[in-house]
Amino acid sequence: MSCYLTPLDVCIEIFGGRSEFECIVGSKPKSSYAWSRAAKYREAGDLPAYIQRRVMRHARKIKLGEFQALWLIEGSSRKIIEPAVMAVRDQAKRQRLAAE
Repeated sequence: MSCYLTPLDVCIEIFGGRSEFECIVGSKPKSSYAWSRAAKYREAGDLPAYIQRRVMRHARKIKLGEFQALWLIEGSSRKIIEPAVMAVRDQAKRQRLAAE
């Protein structure tokens, strides 16, 4: 079994789950399941162009970083993205605590 993650998998990992990711990109619930399968102009796990733009906009908003943002387009291995996942989750947790 490979540890390679598709761009969809990377987004789900970094943004904290499928439903959170769908909320971030403004799509309907469970619509991301269709992106797990290949379509005429994209591979399985690749994101449609309009979703990629929304993901990149959010990545800039949370200051994910240019190098890490490429993982959202190209995919990556789990080992490489794990530190970024932890950093994003820690940042979100601090923001929630500050808002309380």
